[in-house]
Amino acid sequence: MTQPDTEQPLFLPETNDRVFCCRVLEKMQTGRYERAGAAMRDMVKARGEIRMVIDYQNFDGWEDDETKIDMGLSVELGPYLTKIALVNPPPIIIAQMKMKSLVMPRITIRYFENGEYDLAVKWANED
Repeated sequence: MTQPDTEQPLFLPETNDRVFCCRVLEKMQTGRYERAGAAMRDMVKARGEIRMVIDYQNFDGWEDDETKIDMGLSVELGPYLTKIALVNPPPIIIAQMKMKSLVMPRITIRYFENGEYDLAVKWANED
């Protein structure tokens, strides 16, 4: 799951069976949500929860229908999200997370500054 790739988001090697880690460099690309969704569904089956770390670098929005797919996954998998660490999130992501938290009753959201990725991964892995 963590092979090198250049599509967005980049799946990062810190991903484990407990925490899904990715980096967004510019635009979220079509087709990546299916792969991310499959990985998160596997986490739900294995652990009954999802934890995430998303590192935003030069975020430039979504391609075409990705916002609909993103919201669909939020509704489907949101009840299983327990921790999400957002590193360097742009204002639109912060606003979106406030809205999404309504369908994520178990979630704890923590925001990290640019350069605090390692700290975010450590936090997401803690009990």
